[in-house]
Amino acid sequence: MKPGDLVRTTEGWSYKRWTGIIIDVDETYEVERRWVQVLWTEVSTTDGQTFWAPVRKLEVINATR
Repeated sequence: MKPGDLVRTTEGWSYKRWTGIIIDVDETYEVERRWVQVLWTEVSTTDGQTFWAPVRKLEVINATR
């Protein structure tokens, strides 16, 4: 996953499916434990428009070239 990729949450992670675009990647950890900052299409009442999400809970819908 890299900035610009369109992603959505996997089923079971939240009460609904979220869709957004990756804007930053924290490469501190190995891939399985990596986190990405996502600009979501909808605002969360607790986290706002952007927040960090674990890569393992996201799937790429459309990758940037």
